[in-house]
Amino acid sequence: FPTRRSSDLQGRVIVQFCINTNGSVTVLATRGKDESLKREAKRIIEALPHFTVGKVKGKPITTTFAYPIHF
Repeated sequence: FPTRRSSDLQGRVIVQFCINTNGSVTVLATRGKDESLKREAKRIIEALPHFTVGKVKGKPITTTFAYPIHF
């Protein structure tokens, strides 16, 4: 049974995620052609450590990002 690592699967996935007011990461959406690459991109983003929270006028806010990941 071939693994994805040996199949030379390549592509780009754009992951939209937000950093919540407590610093945790929540994936909102993934865009890409291959489902296995989208799952892996989501796994990578969800495994990130807590971030420093964005603030406006001293109050924490939720911040949204879109980040491309190239495989």
